Amino acid sequence: MENKSLTQEAVKGVVVLGSWNTLTKFFSLANSFIVIYLLSVYEYGIYVLIMSVISISEIFLFESMDQLMITDVIIEKSKEQFQKARLIFQEYYQLKVILGVVLFLILLFGSHIIADYFGNRSISIFIKLASLLVLSSAIQIIFAFYLRVNRKFNLIGIFAIIQEIIRLILLLSVFFFFTPGVAKILAVTVLTTYIIIFIRLIVLFKEIKKWFIGFKLRFKNLIIYQIFKQHGKWRIATSFLTKFQKDIRLWLIQLFIGTEAVAIYNFGRNLYLHLDSVLPINKVILQLIPNIITDKERLKRTFIYATKYLTLVHIFMALGGLIAGPIFVYFLFPDYLYSIPVFYILLLMPCSFQGLFKVTDNILFSLREQRFLSLSLILRATITTLVSLIMLPLFGIYGIAMERVITLFFTTIIFTRKTLKSLGMKFKELFEIFRVTSEDKVYFKNMLKIINLKRLKK
Repeated sequence: MENKSLTQEAVKGVVVLGSWNTLTKFFSLANSFIVIYLLSVYEYGIYVLIMSVISISEIFLFESMDQLMITDVIIEKSKEQFQKARLIFQEYYQLKVILGVVLFLILLFGSHIIADYFGNRSISIFIKLASLLVLSSAIQIIFAFYLRVNRKFNLIGIFAIIQEIIRLILLLSVFFFFTPGVAKILAVTVLTTYIIIFIRLIVLFKEIKKWFIGFKLRFKNLIIYQIFKQHGKWRIATSFLTKFQKDIRLWLIQLFIGTEAVAIYNFGRNLYLHLDSVLPINKVILQLIPNIITDKERLKRTFIYATKYLTLVHIFMALGGLIAGPIFVYFLFPDYLYSIPVFYILLLMPCSFQGLFKVTDNILFSLREQRFLSLSLILRATITTLVSLIMLPLFGIYGIAMERVITLFFTTIIFTRKTLKSLGMKFKELFEIFRVTSEDKVYFKNMLKIINLKRLKK
């Protein structure tokens, strides 16, 4: 394991990814809103529902196992078990590609089922086109492994911004030279994905090929089988329930109100999600916790201080969004004015308990509390469905936004209680979050030190 302190690694990761994310978000926002501008409200609703079909399909790529496998590789690498780490990657990549091909073919030849539901033949074409994204998700795990395992935060940021710039160029091409439509927007998304795969392959080929040393197709005595057996069944169940909880909202809106309402709700939700992801603190924390998982005292401090800083960042971002969001929508997207209350309701989460939820979720994941996480997701999915069925008829799409806040509130209480128990902490220790301590001063100095070093390098 490296000698750098966890604090320095966390601050460096946040600063590096945060710097790139600021640029990436600019292009990402531009791309998102160009898509909305090019499509009618109804077409955007169709586009959102098509992408939700792809999202649900990716459950069967064992997408939820990605981070678990990456965590195992990080752990094996820290033990200097490089051969075992490589073998885990090879077996998992083989599985992903095989599943990706199978799912691609299912969507390709089964798209007419969803098209029949809408009574629109064109939707079959949309799904066939979007099915290529499932295949690309399987292929791209190779890059995620290399970049995350080796903490290449800088490269993660660079590739992200390149992808958004490529998408922007293609969307502007549609705007100036073609008649916009759902099919063309999906084509842009697919083309962008495969172009960035090609660029990553060129840049990382020398490093990535090391992960394939001794590779051959294996179907017996697989290491990943043991990982699946111990933790996978719970993680797969977790993934299914997470996707279900997320996408059931869209389909309930479509069923009870209509496709245009899906577009309005999704606009407000995406406005919130873009704001929430400005600083990728959550991603950095998730990559660093496995390195200290055996050091309970260090893990306790990380729990307290990560929650404190994540909550502060969320509050400042939410206040900015509270002022800027409505102005942005009013002047640029007046057709989506009804999405502003959705955005405001969702802002209640970062202003209160979302930071605590993210940290406890990451800690419990790293502690391999897969059974608990899966059971809690059953509870969340149940709350989501029941509360949605009550709130949707009463408050429409705003009721769905209220449901998200209610569900996350109860989930945070459950997760916090479990985390405190797992770390042997008392509830009163959480109150350190509200105090300024000597460690806060150390973290602040480390942050300034890393920021100043980056400026000097420039």
